[in-house]
Amino acid sequence: VPVSSCLTGALNQLLSSQPLSQAKVNCAWKASVGASLSKATNVRLRTNGTLLVVASNEHWRRETERSIHIIRSRLSVLLGRNAIKKFDITKDLAMRESV
Repeated sequence: VPVSSCLTGALNQLLSSQPLSQAKVNCAWKASVGASLSKATNVRLRTNGTLLVVASNEHWRRETERSIHIIRSRLSVLLGRNAIKKFDITKDLAMRESV
């Protein structure tokens, strides 16, 4: 059994009992996208269910866009199917500071 599947299962159990919060979203994001993409992005879940993803530059914005289907799938497991309604992916550096 791959270690990654064990970790995902354990993380899923830990997160499922927690209320939806920014900390939970940050944890799920990091687990879903990995260390490199996590460091290059900031995320904020808006009250309407939109996940705002602010990338540090155009390269990371494209990487996030390219991987969005797998990211959505992983986040659904960790946060619940209906937690994220849509994604808003940008590279606006001014906005990054306010996220």
